[in-house]
Amino acid sequence: MGKDTRGILERLRKERGFLHETHELLATNDPKYLEVYDDLFRFVMAKDRLLSTKTKELLVISILCSRGAYEGARLHMKRAIEKGAAPIEVLEALETAALYSGAPTLIYGGEALIKTLHELRLIDPRSKAVLSKRASTKAS
Repeated sequence: MGKDTRGILERLRKERGFLHETHELLATNDPKYLEVYDDLFRFVMAKDRLLSTKTKELLVISILCSRGAYEGARLHMKRAIEKGAAPIEVLEALETAALYSGAPTLIYGGEALIKTLHELRLIDPRSKAVLSKRASTKAS
């Protein structure tokens, strides 16, 4: 593995907060693909364009949970909250996705959200009430 490839992996780890095994597989066997893929990821996800990065993270959460990728969605839940989403907004994204993809999206996505909120200390362990002051349940 060359110096440039190691640099890409370190940047991935720093920017994304993790390094997936597949990133290492690509770095070793097809570094050009990894570079192109990372450029596309950064173009789409790393900055506000027409959609804010917060909104993009909420979309990714909905898609991942709809596909049953609940553990992968947890990282994006943390990112959405870091980007300014209230936990209740993450819940609403799951509710919306469940309308089109079925109850497991909400049930198991909700479990992933509870785990994430516990880690971030944003949920009361007994009542499951969200502790974030940013959360609002105003009805329109």
